[in-house]
Amino acid sequence: MSKISFVYFDVGGIFFDWSNVFTSIAKEFDVTQDQIFAVFDKYDAQITQGKLTALEFWNIVRLELNIERGKDFDFLSHWVSDFIPIKENYQLVNSLVGKCKIGIISNIYLGMFPLLIKKNIVPNITYDSLILSCDVHLQKPDLSIYQLAQLRANVLPDEILFIDDSEKYLSIPKKLGWQTYLYDTKGYVNSSQKLDKYLKSKT
Repeated sequence: MSKISFVYFDVGGIFFDWSNVFTSIAKEFDVTQDQIFAVFDKYDAQITQGKLTALEFWNIVRLELNIERGKDFDFLSHWVSDFIPIKENYQLVNSLVGKCKIGIISNIYLGMFPLLIKKNIVPNITYDSLILSCDVHLQKPDLSIYQLAQLRANVLPDEILFIDDSEKYLSIPKKLGWQTYLYDTKGYVNSSQKLDKYLKSKT
């Protein structure tokens, strides 16, 4: 295997635990997390590809769940407030700065990434490539999003490493000749230590 010259990271499940997402919103408006997710699942592609803003989605939630108040509720900020940072991986990213190029490939929503940077929920570094689904109007695991990421990386495919916490998002990169790493979210400290050791052997 070639040495890694470009590392792409996913965001959710790598830099923050999002398993409790929508809980604060559900409590605020007396609905359940599952009810919000049920609406989200129907509009997932539109939100992920930047066709709906967070506020537009929230007003769809209000309509479908018969929530009368909260028309101008800051849904995006409350959405992000449920994320729990995985600080071990911030340190890991910072240790890579200057050793290789660093980028992001993420299914993410309009306005969220800048807010994550502002709130220190993802590492605040200068990324060499940001492949955000809401901006490029593509989403994992579509082939096109990885082809775009490869083009922007401007290195040989086998010099790219993609780190994600979902196996289904690693299949296409493997076929493109990338190196991949499946991050285990069951125990963050142990998983981050293993990832750190792996990266040190590759960069």
